[in-house]
Amino acid sequence: MKKLRLATIAAATVALTAGLTPSASAQDFNQIIDTFDCGLLGAAIYNTGLAHENSTRAELAANLRNSTAVSQLDFPLNVAAVSYSERIANRALTCGLVKEDPQDFLTQLQQFSSNLSSSFMTA
Repeated sequence: MKKLRLATIAAATVALTAGLTPSASAQDFNQIIDTFDCGLLGAAIYNTGLAHENSTRAELAANLRNSTAVSQLDFPLNVAAVSYSERIANRALTCGLVKEDPQDFLTQLQQFSSNLSSSFMTA
């Protein structure tokens, strides 16, 4: 089961990076994510357990950043999933695959803290 899950995550990440060359810019990658097929994205995140029908956008982004299965992917697939976790989660929200994040103060503070620590990790 773990191998199937890892393979599904790898396939989804490969699909997201399809068409990119080593010299492709972040803007190109952003456009690919922003127009990625909702059905394929839904299958990828649900079949791998990264999200379910009651997951929020922030939960999906956190799962992409912190999942052991994602971290076991080969470079650069693991880096792409982690680096673009927020954008992938935004696309999932746009597609209606995950729910909006609650907007209470504590949740916003936790998200800010998570984003702040993530920015230090990637800088």
